[in-house]
Parts: sequence; C-alpha cells; structure tokens
Amino acid sequence: MFKKRKKKAVIIFIIILVAAILGTYVLQLTTVVSYAGTPEPKPPMTLEITSYPANLEVGDRGYITCELLNGPEGIYVDWSSDNPAVAVVDPTGSIVAIAPGDAEISVQAVAGDVVLRRSAYVHVNDYKASKITISAPGIDGQVDARGRTVYRIKVGDVLHLTTRIQPEGAKLARIEWTAGNPEIVDLSGGGDVVATAKGETSITVSSGVLSDTILFEIEENGIPVETILRYIILVVVVIIIIVVIVNIALYTAKRRKEEERKRAAAAKHRREEARQRAEEEAKRAADEAKATKIEKGKPVQEPETQASRSAKVSGATVSAAGDAAGPHDENTERALTLDDIK
Repeated sequence: MFKKRKKKAVIIFIIILVAAILGTYVLQLTTVVSYAGTPEPKPPMTLEITSYPANLEVGDRGYITCELLNGPEGIYVDWSSDNPAVAVVDPTGSIVAIAPGDAEISVQAVAGDVVLRRSAYVHVNDYKASKITISAPGIDGQVDARGRTVYRIKVGDVLHLTTRIQPEGAKLARIEWTAGNPEIVDLSGGGDVVATAKGETSITVSSGVLSDTILFEIEENGIPVETILRYIILVVVVIIIIVVIVNIALYTAKRRKEEERKRAAAAKHRREEARQRAEEEAKRAADEAKATKIEKGKPVQEPETQASRSAKVSGATVSAAGDAAGPHDENTERALTLDDIK
C-alpha cells in the first residue's frame, strides 16, 4: 500500500510540474502553420495618404500626396474637396486656402469593382499656428539623470492629456496621438492614457509639421499577477518535493523497523530452539544414565531435594538428643525421626 502511495505522489508531482512549466510559458509561444503547395495569394491594392498640410493660412498653398500599392497598370487617382469655399485641390494634389474654416480633402482610386478612398482634414486659419504643447494635469514631471523631464505613473492609472496651441486663437484641423511603446499604454484619440504594464514610453501629439512629446515612466502597482502565479507554482513544486521526500523517508524507516522486527523474531526463534535442544539433550543424558545404573543392578539414586536434606538434618538432631537422654529403642528413634520430618 505504501508503494502505491509513493507511485501516486510521484505521478502527481510530475503532472503538476509539467503543467506549471506549460502555464508559465504558454503566452510566449507562437505557432506558425504553413500550407505546403498552396500558392501565395496576390496582395490587395492599398491606398494611403502620406503627407498633407494640416493647417494653412488664407492664401497659402500646400500639397497632399498619396501612395498606391499593388494596383493594376494605368490606374489613376482623383482628388476632391468637400468644402471648396475654404480650400480647393487640383488633380496634382495642390491645395489652395481660400477662407477660414475646415475642409476634407479626399483621394479616390478605382480598379474594376475595387474602390479605395482616403481623406485628410485641412484647417484654414486667419493666422498660422506656430506651436503645440502637451501637459499632464495633476502630475509633476521630474528631471532624470539624462536631463529628461519624466512623468511617473503606476500601472492602472488613467490620465487625460491636454494640448495648447500657440498663438492663442489659432486652430488645428486634426490632432493625432501616438505612443512610442503601445504595448504598455492604451491611447485614445482624445488624449486619454491608460497605463497597462511596467515600462517607459513617449506620448506624441502632432498636427502637420507641429508636434510635441512627453515621456512617461510606468511603475508596478503592487505585485503583478504573473509574479504571484510564479510564486504559487514554486511553492506548490516545493511542497510536492517535500511530500515525496517525507514519503520516501517514512517508507525507509518502515522498512528498517520491519527488518529489525524480523531479525528480533529470528533471534528469539533461534534462542527457543537452542533451549529446546538443551532440554532434550539433558533429558536424554538423564535417561541414558538411569538405564545404565539399572543394567548394573544398582539402585537409582534420586536427585537430592530440599525435603531430603531437611530430613537428614532433623534425624541427626534427634539421634544426638537420644544419646544424651539415655538408651532408647529403635522404634522410638524411628518415630521421632518421622515426626520431625513431618
């Protein structure tokens, strides 16, 4: 039964150890499946705007460009403005600011049944914006060893970043937010930032040629779940190892006690057999001696007992007393002797 328990404990230990290893590293594994013999499909046609003037002043001219990939030969693109009273665009992508306001400049590519369309927003100011800056309300930046201003937050913190455009009254058509390390922050278009993991990242706001960057250092908020999981797995493995070692020690001790009990029983049995043999040999020797005396015609002398020795002593005492008192007959002496014996 103990061997069965030992085997069961070892099997459980192996299963938990394998599960712990797989559970710790399963998120880091990537399975790549390839299909041999399958022809590689042709990449789809794509259209992207590569540059455009987000802000213009009345009378200014700017250029918008695009990139068309994997399109058929001879395809062309068509530019248009949804608000020609504010800004117009010609077939080459040249934009002219007509009046203050906002305009959506679009490019379209048509290839058979495939129609791709992309847009960019242009803002026309009375006067041109010259600077954009980011601020993090409620957080004070600290200068690190490299002279950078760093804003320190913790995992789980939620921030709302704000922007300031100079000079006062200037507007920007479209503001874009980007994260230098998007794996540790969630960033929405309105400047809302959610810290999701420990690390360092930059947050950049841009509009055309204007941009500004702020640096964040995200710290752990307590003990991360992955660390807790690793500690739990480690503790479980250690407990299993201890249980196995204890079971082995108990099994060894039990075997040792069993062997000692068997040795003690064997020694007792040998002593009992030796005693029996000695008694048998003594009895046999006595029988042989008795038989020898009978054959020679001699009476067998019984072993002297405590009673016989006492009788001899009493008889001697009575004889001595009789001699001192005077003559007496044989019958009297015999009676006294028997009485003393009794």
